[in-house]
Amino acid sequence: MNKKGRPTEFKVDKEVVNFENTGSRKKRSAFVEFTLKQNPTLTYARRKRTVAYVDLHSVKMPIRIEEKLFDKRLILYPEAIPYIFNLEGCPKKLFLFLLLYREDRGGKFIFNSSVISLFHLFCELHQPVYSDDSVRQAMKHLRSQNIIFNLKRGENMINPMITGGKSLEERMRLMSEYTHELMKQGKNTLKDFYSR
Repeated sequence: MNKKGRPTEFKVDKEVVNFENTGSRKKRSAFVEFTLKQNPTLTYARRKRTVAYVDLHSVKMPIRIEEKLFDKRLILYPEAIPYIFNLEGCPKKLFLFLLLYREDRGGKFIFNSSVISLFHLFCELHQPVYSDDSVRQAMKHLRSQNIIFNLKRGENMINPMITGGKSLEERMRLMSEYTHELMKQGKNTLKDFYSR
């Protein structure tokens, strides 16, 4: 029983589950704490959901837990699927990390040693932790797959076919900007734009 006199454990398929202390709940709480620390402007809503029912003196009582749900939405366009479908391991995790924590509205972000250190902290929540070299290799892989484009030293942009822009007009503007950057660096505006 907790301080309110409600049970903290319930049975699921004859297994006793302590819902206040499970590893997955701790992991979720660590993720929320990390996310709020990285983006203090981010807000969340508190909502309760029923996770089980227990018999208390012949009365079925719901066991409810509080969830913190972020109000930020990640926009992935349908065209993103061919780009990210085959990502695995460190490149996949790095892409998702950048998408959540480093991408601004224009798809641009800084990638340097402090971002790598932050990625290491994030990985500690989820395992495994990658070496600096592995993270840099993952970034090279994302660039080779036309997912990310290196604008200049340390500054990158996520391909607007994947994410970026809240309207079709804004997305088209980002696509034009991305294409212009490709031309500026002498890249092929078709081969270096679409998924490989």
